[in-house]
Amino acid sequence: MTTVDVDNAKISAPAPGQPEPVLPRLRQDLTISQGGPDEDGGPTWLMYDPLKHSYFRIGQIAFTMLPYASSRTTASGLSEASTR
Repeated sequence: MTTVDVDNAKISAPAPGQPEPVLPRLRQDLTISQGGPDEDGGPTWLMYDPLKHSYFRIGQIAFTMLPYASSRTTASGLSEASTR
């Protein structure tokens, strides 16, 4: 099994012979706003989940990949898109 680490979120490939699941869609009630710089000075964003009343800090890589969560992409499709 292959595991990809994207901003500390683990995405695993399925076992051989198993269909590859699609990534879950982002809920429409999540809000995203620009955050402060990370420890290296790079940009961050804050994602607010009103159901959990929680904020999640994401980096540039995760933010760039957010549109793929709406397009029903698989983990391998996401990996291919990130190398273009």
